[in-house]
Amino acid sequence: MDRAALRLILLSVFLISASSQPVKKKQDVDIYSFYINSTVTSRYATTVITSRVANTLNESQEIQFEVKIPKTAFISKFRMTIEGKTYDGVVKEKQEAQQQYSEAVSRGQSAGLIKSVGRTLEDFKTSVTVAAFSKKQDVDIYSFYINSTVTSRYATTVITSRVANTLNESQEIQFEVKIPKTAFISKFRMTIEGKTYDGVVKEKQEAQQQYSEAVSRGQSAGLIKSVGRTLEDFKTSVTVAAFSKVTFELTYEELLKRRLGKYELLINAQPMQPLADFKMDVHIREKPGISFLEVKGDLSTGDLANAIKTTRADKDAWVTFYPTRDQQTKCKSCGENGLNGDLLITYDVERRNPKGEVMVSNGYFVHYFAPSDVPRISKNVVFIIDRSGSMRGRKMDQTRLALLRILSDLDEDDHFGLITFDHSVDTWKHELLKATEQNLKKAKSFVKEIRERGSETNIERIMANVKKAIGLKFPLYCLGFGHDVNFDFLTKMSLENGGVARRIYEDSDADLQLQVDYRESAGFYDEVAVPLLTDIQLKYTGGTNLTKTSFTLYFNGSEIVVSGQITDNSVESFSTEVIAVSKGSSVTYQDTVMIKDPSDVPPENEDFMQRLWAYLTVKQLLERQVLFKGQEKEDEEKEALKLSLKYQFVTPLTSMVVTKPQEDEVEVADKPKEGKEDPRPPAADVNVMGQKLMFGGFGLAALLILFATAAAVKAYCSYNVKQRAHTTDHVQTSETDYINLREQQLK
Repeated sequence: MDRAALRLILLSVFLISASSQPVKKKQDVDIYSFYINSTVTSRYATTVITSRVANTLNESQEIQFEVKIPKTAFISKFRMTIEGKTYDGVVKEKQEAQQQYSEAVSRGQSAGLIKSVGRTLEDFKTSVTVAAFSKKQDVDIYSFYINSTVTSRYATTVITSRVANTLNESQEIQFEVKIPKTAFISKFRMTIEGKTYDGVVKEKQEAQQQYSEAVSRGQSAGLIKSVGRTLEDFKTSVTVAAFSKVTFELTYEELLKRRLGKYELLINAQPMQPLADFKMDVHIREKPGISFLEVKGDLSTGDLANAIKTTRADKDAWVTFYPTRDQQTKCKSCGENGLNGDLLITYDVERRNPKGEVMVSNGYFVHYFAPSDVPRISKNVVFIIDRSGSMRGRKMDQTRLALLRILSDLDEDDHFGLITFDHSVDTWKHELLKATEQNLKKAKSFVKEIRERGSETNIERIMANVKKAIGLKFPLYCLGFGHDVNFDFLTKMSLENGGVARRIYEDSDADLQLQVDYRESAGFYDEVAVPLLTDIQLKYTGGTNLTKTSFTLYFNGSEIVVSGQITDNSVESFSTEVIAVSKGSSVTYQDTVMIKDPSDVPPENEDFMQRLWAYLTVKQLLERQVLFKGQEKEDEEKEALKLSLKYQFVTPLTSMVVTKPQEDEVEVADKPKEGKEDPRPPAADVNVMGQKLMFGGFGLAALLILFATAAAVKAYCSYNVKQRAHTTDHVQTSETDYINLREQQLK
């Protein structure tokens, strides 16, 4: 379908008239947008009228543009844009224009474009022949809006796409967007010819029948799928009648996580064609104030950088992104299909109170705790590297490169060790070494020579041995390489031992995923490289239904978030207490906030804190599921399901059922699960800190980092002295000497 955009600029007194003439064939011409923008500066008015029109016939036809302007105004600009090519009107001396004027008359065309209309107006009229629509453009996305509101780190993003079927027959129209993996979809609706079809979130089992019917029709039953490291793909379609329109609206919610001292809002835009009307609006509101704001990503490159505007006030920041159709083809990842990429908005808040920020609203509270005025704790790190056949090729290359980067970042007062395993185990050194320049140089030489080999192992025995050996005294962080890694296993093993698991994709920049790369936003190791507090306990007088309140470690640049309900809304104040261990001593943070104080939350966002609590609760319940069995697991799942249904979150326990207008046709959207089962089997034993950890190459494809602070090591040694005294009669070494000996061994 060919389109014409016509723009008229006039300088005038402030009188605007807008009218549209009836069209004989009602749907031959589609005026899909009509904008009038007038700016008056010191009584001098400049008015721009922009009309965007589509020829919906399968043959060329003449399209008219007619507007009325004040008689006192001078026209200063007129242009037509047809399929990306611009035709500008040129003001000439009358005599010079006489020949073109006469030729227009001889063709029977109106040679006088402007004529008087009544007392105050003149009529401007022109026309142009526009070609028939082409098959390539039989779907016209005439507007695409992304609106994201962030209130105290909780982001709600609404994507609205308005699409027209420009064919004279019905056809299927698709809606496809990418959303962050950490987000929950909470709303989806389609509006066709004034009638709305809402998606409904149901328990997976309840949706099974509809789900199966969708599969039997050969339709994709899982509308949401993972896309790379950070995104999931949401896709649906609907049949739209000839010359009809459909509006798609998708809402998703997420709690922004602080990494390396900043929050990140990732928004993807890929509408699949250059658009005349594309808008992205972001509003961030943070009670303590915004300390910095930065916009980057593919969509901030090339000409698109000029389409980004940022505005900041004390507690608010606004980012707008309004690229022209021409700009949408000119960025690093853009092309003839228009925008294709991400906009990454990073920011942080002012932190004047080391006790944290507490907000209370409508019977719910949230506590953000991120102190930075505490000394760094030195650490002891054991890197356990899988060299089995599962690490063949790029995975091992990535691991070596990542380890070399990580070793370079160790501080001199840190201690480290290297262990490789498959069906057997090799230790680089039998003790932890101080991260001196000489030791690091030798370690890097060892890492460069690590090669993959083949083997097998028993997963259940591994988890049991790891749990027994670590005993929650040290956190274990697992990195799994590639899509085929047994990520469920790594996740469970990490959570059982106070750490987290992260998947590293087989891209050329895996070392940057472990360090810093704008897509991954924070390297995994960098996030845990600087511990500040250990054994953190948070207490809330008068709080109930609390999210997680006990944390093994707090790292510099991160943030601990706790949310809950307040048992008595009649009380005037709310108290918080944080108890933790700093470098060699215990620290306590206590604070009291007035519940009746205004929360600085706009009325339209009043329920955000309740939804934040629900989001965080569901997330943590789902994460803990891998740790439980039997009734305990069933109870956790029921609670997560109840909240998912109440707040209409699409989670691994729920499905969104979308009923379409065609004979109640149904599609079902499920949230994909990160991870893949890959059970196989005898194992090698690794002796770490006096305990056996059993590993082997079983498709693990992983780098495991055993992480201990100096304080944790001392506690471990003290524990072992007591155990040893109970089991060995001939111990001659004193407890102090033994601790010193063990510390020397471990360092």
